[in-house]
Amino acid sequence: MTDQEFTDLCQTLAASLPVPDSGAMSEPGEFFVDGYRIGLFFDPESDRMDCYLDLGFIDEGKRLEVFGRLLELNLEVDGLHGEAIGFDGDTGHLVLRSAIRTEFGFEADQLRQLFAEYAEFADDLTATLLSRREKTATQFVGGIA
Repeated sequence: MTDQEFTDLCQTLAASLPVPDSGAMSEPGEFFVDGYRIGLFFDPESDRMDCYLDLGFIDEGKRLEVFGRLLELNLEVDGLHGEAIGFDGDTGHLVLRSAIRTEFGFEADQLRQLFAEYAEFADDLTATLLSRREKTATQFVGGIA
């Protein structure tokens, strides 16, 4: 995959998402899917796309409890793209990360399906780890790792 192919893929994906003004990304590779901010970054040297889904802010008072559960969850996550859940210390947000190999090509429809699955997973996870009120109030604060 080339940089131009990545840009084209992001534009095709953005245009296919059922969101108002989905084609107006703040930058190539930034998407909002089912209320979650997703960053997709291409690394031509490793021929992969790194995907980060912002799961929301974790209050300092809940972090120890959440971190313990995350250690358990990371052992259970058995994803095709090496998914792992981490913590962005700069923003205080949980982040789902995956590394998507591109050497065999990747289509916008595949990414849209993958992002929908990640959003569903994020809903389940945040229902367990965060209250809905906290998630809604903080999901667009800060950056992606």
